[in-house]
Amino acid sequence: MNLTQYGRAGISATVIKDSISRSGNRLLTYELVYPRIILAEANTHCMLEKNSSSSRAVPVEAAMKLIEESPAMPVEWGSNNSGMVSNEPLSELQRDAAIALWKEAAKSAVSFARVMSDKGGINAHKQIANRIAEPFTFMKTVMSGTEWENFFWLRDHPDADPTFRELAATMNIARAKSTPTLLQPNEWHVPYVEYQNGKYWASSNEEISLDVALKVSSSCCAQASYRKLDDSVEKAVRVFDMLNIGSETKPAHASPLTHQGTPMENFDGSVIGNWPHGVTHLRRDGSYWSGKFQGWIQHRQLISNEAKW
Repeated sequence: MNLTQYGRAGISATVIKDSISRSGNRLLTYELVYPRIILAEANTHCMLEKNSSSSRAVPVEAAMKLIEESPAMPVEWGSNNSGMVSNEPLSELQRDAAIALWKEAAKSAVSFARVMSDKGGINAHKQIANRIAEPFTFMKTVMSGTEWENFFWLRDHPDADPTFRELAATMNIARAKSTPTLLQPNEWHVPYVEYQNGKYWASSNEEISLDVALKVSSSCCAQASYRKLDDSVEKAVRVFDMLNIGSETKPAHASPLTHQGTPMENFDGSVIGNWPHGVTHLRRDGSYWSGKFQGWIQHRQLISNEAKW
């Protein structure tokens, strides 16, 4: 069952899938909604896998209507001083003026984006027009990983950007309330797919094979680009085919395959040639990894053409 925690300023963190291995490695997948103004900071956390909504994918009019209904804004309104942390909040009068100005800037950006994309005029593509209004948009991000402590140590902290701190605190609360499911080797952590009694189930209560479950999960993670989700098996297969997985002639878009994993088997790692398929490296601390997952074999690492090497 998904567990959603809500924060201020339209921020939410939903635990989509929470799994733990026999060795105690916890793999957690979130679906996050937050103001785009902190996207750059979120992307600095390179140990976490991410797929996010894209200005290149959302139609201009749909994106502009979302801004008109609810423009994304900072969580707090601090006064100006030297340094990266605001020491004092604005006065009530100043804060109200700042919020009004922010909303007016959003309206202006929306009007310019519409002019830019007008088919009877400039007719610029959405990957251009949508950029104008990005500071006022919300992001949807699917984020997965086994390594969360540094993220929360840095971001659920008084010195963090207040909007990012709100997101991290909301995520941390959701994590604390969630109970991970114990998975055995060859059982898979598949976000957006149910796993019960040794079987995988689509949202339509249709039993599906592991191969299809991986495609559905990968497709749903890819669909974060569109900010809306169609988790039907038919749609999933179509989207998965568009990722070019397995193609010898087209580049694979393999990032949606980074969110699925299965616990590593116990194995003798002293002989590299005996490592299970998908194990990518050994760290100095003796831990075994598959991509960015510790103790889990990542779906992406099982794909032959997952990147150009």
